[in-house]
Amino acid sequence: MLLLLAACATQPGPSLPPGFEMVEPPEPLAPRFEKMRTEGVRNWVLNLQELAVDALYLGDRDLATMALDEAIVQIEVIYGDSEQARLARSAFYKENSKIFKGDPYERSMTYFLRGVLYMQDREWDNARACFRSAAFMDAFAEDEQHKADWALFDYLIGVCEVRLGDASSADDAFKRAAGTYSRFAESYEALSAPLGIGGKSRLAGFAELPDFTRQDNLLVLTLQGYAPRKVGVGRFGEYIGIEPGGGVAGPPKVRVGSRQPELVRTVDSVYYQAVTRGGRELDRILGRQAQFKGTAEDAGEVSTHLGVWAMGAGLEGHNKDVVAAGALLTLLGIASYGVASTVQPEADTRYWGNLPDALGMYRTAYPAGEIPVEIVFPGGGAVKKETALIQTLHLEENELCVVLAIEYPGPFACLPPGAAVTAAEPAAEPLPTATY
Repeated sequence: MLLLLAACATQPGPSLPPGFEMVEPPEPLAPRFEKMRTEGVRNWVLNLQELAVDALYLGDRDLATMALDEAIVQIEVIYGDSEQARLARSAFYKENSKIFKGDPYERSMTYFLRGVLYMQDREWDNARACFRSAAFMDAFAEDEQHKADWALFDYLIGVCEVRLGDASSADDAFKRAAGTYSRFAESYEALSAPLGIGGKSRLAGFAELPDFTRQDNLLVLTLQGYAPRKVGVGRFGEYIGIEPGGGVAGPPKVRVGSRQPELVRTVDSVYYQAVTRGGRELDRILGRQAQFKGTAEDAGEVSTHLGVWAMGAGLEGHNKDVVAAGALLTLLGIASYGVASTVQPEADTRYWGNLPDALGMYRTAYPAGEIPVEIVFPGGGAVKKETALIQTLHLEENELCVVLAIEYPGPFACLPPGAAVTAAEPAAEPLPTATY
């Protein structure tokens, strides 16, 4: 009966998220739409997140915005008494068959990217709300020491407060960011050294975050490398292990106008956030499920072997009672195997595969005008060759231009509306994809 009940679990059929049915995807993103449709509700959030990053690679702000907005809606949906909620509570249903909403670091990055797009539109209050939500999502991390410890989120909240004219709140946000960054810089270097992912070179010797003022009119945010990978560990793969997705040789450099190139400060790392999240309550639940499954399998093995032996001994000695007892033990062993087979303790190892790793920041004040800006990512790690992104931006006095640059050969990933005066020709290369 347990086997039949487990087999009766069903999932919604293929479908696209609301509002995407009528969207005509750009040709490079057509496979992404098809994947999102065929995998349906179970992977909507994951596919929307990956679609958003692909759209940013292509500089498609509208599609990226739409994907992030819908991902946030799906993350925030509460499945109170629905069939999906009952499946999520079931011990007899695989974790990777349930609706994906991501770990805290993945949900935080969804709000972060949406907040950056709001900044580009100069909607400072909405951007601030997104960065606060990003920090709040990280507050669900299980390790108390590492809850809400993204330095960049607090720093960008401070930037929004500056633009909104609240100096006191801005100072508070910058102080929180400074304290978090100091702890990150110390821990990340130690964490990175044995893995060879360039902790010290990425941080470039920066001891503290720079001050941000009302006069700053250019903010460059950079994304490098690939996201960490989730792997199943344990007897039944019931725990999630984190592996680095791919580092870089060092931080990028920014040249603004006639100035000398300056290093971009690495402020946060997605890999660091993933490995410091602590043991999840779900890990403990799955651990107990794995223990139950293991016990049931062991009991089934012992009972089956003992039952078969008893039946053989009873037949040899012409003892019907021993044969009956052996048959009963064998049936109990088979039943234990059946119960064990219905328990699925494997951890959910789905992850946001095209999410970058290192988050960098550069800010400056520069005279207004049409200003050439060059961002150079060093070769090595995830991207083997040096990548130079060049754009001419329209900078204004007392207005902040926010640029998002992703380590990929082509134009800046995302510019605020009207910011680009001339654009570099996009590279004729396919979108980068995770190969792991």
